[in-house]
Amino acid sequence: MNRYIAFGLMVLLIPVWMLVQHQRVQTWNSTMGTVIESQWRQGGNKGHMEVLYSYSVHGREYLGDRISPSYGDGGVFGADLTDRIKEGYELEVLYRPARPERAYLSEFYNVSGMVFISALGLVLCI
Repeated sequence: MNRYIAFGLMVLLIPVWMLVQHQRVQTWNSTMGTVIESQWRQGGNKGHMEVLYSYSVHGREYLGDRISPSYGDGGVFGADLTDRIKEGYELEVLYRPARPERAYLSEFYNVSGMVFISALGLVLCI
């Protein structure tokens, strides 16, 4: 097997893993959280969104900073978040029942990143 095909197939597994992670998180419990801080950080030709939110589970307060399992360095998806995640906004938070400190904002999922990685994997296979 050509090494580019083998590498391309490995790259194609990344979006599959991202999808599995997203589906797993969707089964977690949810609660409402409040955005404490949000900021777009530009670095070179790309940037990323930094967020801090608070949420409560069974009377205990937690802080979270994860947007979604598939969120990386932003790109177009990240720039779009500046209008959707602002200080004071209330957003749904998905948290892991066994470890409530592990949480993500529920409505943010980077489909464009999956499409890009899938396309790259296909190009390497061809």
